[in-house]
Formats: sequence, C-alpha cells, structure tokens
Amino acid sequence: MLSEESEGDKSKPHNEINQSQEEKLRAVNCSLGEKKDELDLEESPNVFPQFSLEKRQEAKKDISLLREQMKLGDSEVLRNTCNKKSEPMADKGDRLKKALVLLKEEQKGCVLSVFSGSGGSGKSTISAMLGLAAVDLGFKTVILDADFQFGDMAFLLGLNDQTTVQDIIENPERIHEVMNHDALPSLIASPKNLEYSEVASKQVSELLVLLRSQYEVIVVNTGAFWCDLHAQLLENSDKSLFLIDQRPSSVRSCSHALSLCTRCGIATQNFVFALNRCSRQALLTSIDVSCALKGVHVHELKDGGKEVGELLAAGLPRELTRGRNVFYEGLKEFAQEIIPLKKKSETSNTSASDRSKTFRLIRRKRRAACL
Repeated sequence: MLSEESEGDKSKPHNEINQSQEEKLRAVNCSLGEKKDELDLEESPNVFPQFSLEKRQEAKKDISLLREQMKLGDSEVLRNTCNKKSEPMADKGDRLKKALVLLKEEQKGCVLSVFSGSGGSGKSTISAMLGLAAVDLGFKTVILDADFQFGDMAFLLGLNDQTTVQDIIENPERIHEVMNHDALPSLIASPKNLEYSEVASKQVSELLVLLRSQYEVIVVNTGAFWCDLHAQLLENSDKSLFLIDQRPSSVRSCSHALSLCTRCGIATQNFVFALNRCSRQALLTSIDVSCALKGVHVHELKDGGKEVGELLAAGLPRELTRGRNVFYEGLKEFAQEIIPLKKKSETSNTSASDRSKTFRLIRRKRRAACL
C-alpha cells in the first residue's frame, strides 16, 4: 500500500503537490486566527481565481497600504483605499482652491477666533455672543463652527438646516445660500458626518479666504483638542482670543498652549486674553491670571448667571440681549475693543464731521479773499 501511494504521489506533477501543501498550510493558518491579508497574492493564484494577476498585485499593494495607514491612524487614506466613491473628494477640495484664486485681492473681513487650553471654558457661548455683538455693532457677520467633530453652534443659536462646512468645500458656490438673518449672524455649521472633520481641517485656510470676501467679521469657534487646525486658525486670524475660566487647571492649560505657539513660531502680537465668569465670589481675578501668564493683559467677562445657559440651551440668544444681561453688555464693549474695524455709525459720523470741516475751510478762504 505504501509503495502504491508513493508511486501515485510520484505520478502527480510537482506543482499540484505544492498547491495542495499551500492549501493545507492556509487552512492551518486560518484556524489559528492569522490575518487573511498576509497571504501572498502573487504566488497563490487560487485565493482569488476570478481575478487576473494584475488585479491581484493591486490588491496586494492596497493591503500593504492599509496596514501602514492603520498603524498611522490616517482614516482619510483608509476611506480612499477601501471606498472608490470617496476618491473624488480631493477634486472637490481642489475646486475650492481654484475658486479662491480670484478672491484673494477682495479680502475685506477680519477673522476673530476663540481658543482655550481646555474644554468647558465657554468657547461656544462666547463665540455665539460675539457674533451677536458684532451684528449689533453694524457688521455683516458670520460664525464659522470650526469644532468640526462636536460643534453645537446651530443648537445654541436656535437655527436649523444651516449650510455646513462640507457643503461649501464641495460646492463653493453655495456660499450665497448661507442664510442671512436680521437679528442673528449667519452661520456655517460643522459637518454632519464626524469623519469629514479631517477633510474640513485641511481646507480651513481656503475657507477663511472665501469668507473674508463675503463678510466683514468672521467669528470662529474652535474645539478643545489642539491639532494642526488650531495652528492654521492662529496664523490666519486677525485676533485670537484665549479664554480662561475660574479653574486653576484652565490657567495652566492656557500656559501650555502659549508655550506650544512659541515653539511652533506663531506670532503672538494678535493674542487677546479674557477671564470668563468673573464675580465677587469668583476664585480668580484678572490680576491673578495676568501674573500666571507672565504679565499679559487679561480682560474680565462678568458672570451672567444661570440665565445665560438656560436661554442658550433653549435656542433663544436674542432674549438674552434684550434683557440687557450684564454678561452680554460687558462682552459687547469688549467686542468694540478687539474687532479691528470701525463701526458703520462711527464711519458715517466721521465722514459728516470731515465734510463740515472742509466746508468751514472753504468759507474761511472766501472771507480771506474778500478782505
């Protein structure tokens, strides 16, 4: 029997014996739980017999690329490799860049970004109320919710079905579809899909150029997690507001953020600092924070009480401004100081005064000529 089996094995071709051995090894590896993508797709054509050799080689490259990107955590490359429908995403981003070539000379707006070293300091509240203050001062204002993962600016302002960052990046023409409200600032909401945040963060510089050509004041709300997006916003902002609350950990985190900006070579002359929720019973004062931050000037924002959180949670920010809340009144004065533009009322008054001065000079010259 052994001689017959050995003769039968000798009669088989050498390739068939190797294939049978490879299949046995493959079955053993799968039973042990090893990855299927570790198979050599070029040397084992029986894995995908319906594909040609070229397709198997492409699949091998994709698997190796996926393995590398999974280690790096690059979800965008994972989507582009696994899903063929997401490949035109780069073209949509290029479309925004091409649309901005002609708009760079038409920039007229100023960008005011709100940062903090830690979460819970009130960035979203301050951003929403700064937008309202800019509208009350007579500026054409838009709020960009750059907290691309968990932004809730539309909820705080009580606005629904707003144009998102994803809509404008994919179709820059939709900038004209952003709703203009009489009593509220315009809003560009965060993306609906959380995984789009990485794509949006790469296009934020181009997005700000587009907004500068359409609005006078752009208020940018940021997230608590610091990344490359914050560096881009710091470099493209006319004023960068660092917000600190009454927790000592907030002061420490702001100090860490400033040291990071110094190491990255980001200019700090446009930085503005504000201490939120100030009251007589508060733990910290502006002097305490100024000493902790090496002598910088810190502005105090008064505590508006529970009314601020209740009205914003209900989506009624205008009720807060109509009630002449102490918090909003102080923030409005602060907005006049940090917005590097003149109010329309001030420009009209100055133009009228200039006209009267020129008229007086003409009259004096005529009188001198008569004498």
